[in-house]
Amino acid sequence: MTAYQTQVVNNPDTQNRRLAISKLIKQAINQERRNELTLYRNYASDTDFQRALETSIIRILEADRNNPAK
Repeated sequence: MTAYQTQVVNNPDTQNRRLAISKLIKQAINQERRNELTLYRNYASDTDFQRALETSIIRILEADRNNPAK
């Protein structure tokens, strides 16, 4: 969580934010690969799937950040 805050939320550089979130997503996928083997295989072998997943996660995180009513 602190890596997300430091590298994404508090990072003013859009390109670096995008690279950081991609790296964090990749780390999370690798950590869950034993439990979610199909997800890992799709993510590792299909660049279209990888981009779509990352885009979806980024949209969810941005929507969550823009809606602080939690």
